[in-house]
Amino acid sequence: MIDLIAFTDDNYEMIESLVDESKQEGFALVQRTIDDWNDGTNRFSHGGEGLWGLISGAELIGIGGLNIDPYVEDRGAGRVRHLYIRQAYRRKGCATLLMDTIVGRHDRISASSACLRPTRPLQRFTNIWVLSIYPGIK
Repeated sequence: MIDLIAFTDDNYEMIESLVDESKQEGFALVQRTIDDWNDGTNRFSHGGEGLWGLISGAELIGIGGLNIDPYVEDRGAGRVRHLYIRQAYRRKGCATLLMDTIVGRHDRISASSACLRPTRPLQRFTNIWVLSIYPGIK
């Protein structure tokens, strides 16, 4: 059974369990999520924002968040942030579950658009997948 949680000050330390695997794959985003939370740069705390995780048993298997996009004038534009799923749980619907949560939150804040900008070539395939399932995301 996979459960969805929202991260708070009380449980965000769980994210540390994803750092080693993500770094081995060349992804800095999990460590950056922790660093930004700790120094206050990004705590997903503005209206409509959030950071969620997926738990299987006692294991954190993925994270994903939504921020208000600071790079556009439309203050209702959301930005998908720090989406990461453990390798063993990929292609099993976990990213879809997180994206459904993010898009659902996006809808609740009346955001006019959401953005996903992968930084690595392999991630660009993820962008195509997201665009095909969630046409409101750019």
